[in-house]
Amino acid sequence: MPRGDWGNDEEMSEITYRKWLKALRFEVVPTQGGVLFIGPNHFFSLPHEPRTKAERKIAIAHIRALGKL
Repeated sequence: MPRGDWGNDEEMSEITYRKWLKALRFEVVPTQGGVLFIGPNHFFSLPHEPRTKAERKIAIAHIRALGKL
């Protein structure tokens, strides 16, 4: 997704969240203890799928930061 589509005031709807996951090549896999985010070079887990706008933005920001490592 173009950089212009990412902003602090942007609503992180479920559709936008899914588009970001796809663009960053991450999958969300449910597990017994939560969810696992699996990408091309990194993975991490959360206790549940992000449900709110803020949680989705934090998850995407975390994924983007992993890509800069």
